[in-house]
Amino acid sequence: MFPEVDCGLRYRFRYPRHNYRGVRRDLDARRVLVEEVRRLDQQPLELVTLELDPLLERGRVLVTGIDLDKMARRSFYLESMADIEHDSGPDENQRHRVYVFDPSGEVPPLLAFASDEISQAMVWVAQWERDHQGHVAVLWPVGAAPPMSVRPREKVA
Repeated sequence: MFPEVDCGLRYRFRYPRHNYRGVRRDLDARRVLVEEVRRLDQQPLELVTLELDPLLERGRVLVTGIDLDKMARRSFYLESMADIEHDSGPDENQRHRVYVFDPSGEVPPLLAFASDEISQAMVWVAQWERDHQGHVAVLWPVGAAPPMSVRPREKVA
């Protein structure tokens, strides 16, 4: 039996880089904020979905949510997840919190990093923005509600 995962919670786990039958299963660390848990015996996949990728290693439970490292909506088969742990996320009480924003506005702002050291937070923001072009990371003070959206900086000519 596989562990239960619940909507609205964060999990960290290892997942195959390539989840196909007969392919070597190198596992990568992943983190997801779960939005939907679909039990395929109760809600089967469409036939066209199965035909599009017949060699994909599927399971009985499909977990969909926000991949917290890629800031994109992704799906994972529970049976292919390894070392699943609840991830409480960054400590909201730390002084310097960093929220990340998806430029499309489809994903709500997400607390991605927190530290009592502003230098650590600034280094994290710089690295994250370098790796995630087009997304915005904002340092936000403790005690203030996070903004619901952010406009990207305008370039000065």
